[in-house]
Amino acid sequence: MLTKSSPISTQSNLFHSELFSQLDVKDPLIQLANTINWTVFDDAFEQHYSQNNGRPSKSIRLMVGLLLPKKALKRDNRYQQDKKRKLCKRRAAIEPIIGHLKSDFRLSRNLLKGQVGDEINVLMAACAWNLREWLVIATIFLFWQKLGLFFVKYLRFFVVLDKKQFC
Repeated sequence: MLTKSSPISTQSNLFHSELFSQLDVKDPLIQLANTINWTVFDDAFEQHYSQNNGRPSKSIRLMVGLLLPKKALKRDNRYQQDKKRKLCKRRAAIEPIIGHLKSDFRLSRNLLKGQVGDEINVLMAACAWNLREWLVIATIFLFWQKLGLFFVKYLRFFVVLDKKQFC
C-alpha cells in the first residue's frame, strides 16, 4: 500500500511526509475508497452525531441497543427504577446458567463452522441442559416412590398392560 518515499521532498514538516505521496494509487483499497459514495454514509450517520462538537448525540451502547443494568438513581421515576430492577434480576438469573453451559456442556468449544454452527452448538447445549434437568426430576420421583413417600392416587394417567395383549 505504501510506496517508496522520494529522497527530495518539498514538504514543510521534517518529521511527517505528505500522505498522498506515500499511497499507491493502484492499491485495491485506494481504488475501493475512490468508488464508494461517501455522501450516503455521511447522510446515514449524520443523525447520530451532534453538529456542535462532533461527538455522538447518543452513547454507543444506546445506538446498538445494549443496556447495562445500573444502580437506581434518586432522580429516576418509578418506571425507570422498576425497569432497572427487572434488568438486574434477569441478568443475575441467566449468568450462572451460561457459565454452567460453558463449563459442563461444552458451550465454550465449538467445532462447527459459521453462524449456523454456533446456533447448532447453543441448541445442543440447551437440549443437554434440559435433558439433565428432566433426568434429575425423574430420579427424585423414582427415589421418593421407592421410599414410599410419593403415592400415586390416580392410576388413569398410567397405562396398565395385560399379558393377554402380547400373547
